[in-house]
Amino acid sequence: MATLPVGASVDDAKMAAGHDYLQWKEFYRLTLEEARALLDKNPDQTWTKLPYSEKCRITEKVNDTLATQRIPRVSSDVVHWRMTYAVRDTKKGATSASSTTQGSSSAASAARPYDPVRDI
Repeated sequence: MATLPVGASVDDAKMAAGHDYLQWKEFYRLTLEEARALLDKNPDQTWTKLPYSEKCRITEKVNDTLATQRIPRVSSDVVHWRMTYAVRDTKKGATSASSTTQGSSSAASAARPYDPVRDI
């Protein structure tokens, strides 16, 4: 079996996983949860720098959860593909959310005057 390159498209990854739309959405959600948990422990972590044993643990956890829901298990290259993007996107989301939160209150008040209907 050929490995799934990190630059593969979502359709290629979905095909490699053998999932339908709803199964893929569940796989997506599970990996996003794992990425968040990983970054909660260490905000500077990346999937590629994660130790092999931890990658194996996460892959097994995701596959065990999929199996309990009768969703086909995925190969380690599909998990690697997905977690690379999930960790990166979670980091970007956390960075943009914190910068948005810090600047939004002053920017919003400066950009728009008080509106008693909108601002109540």
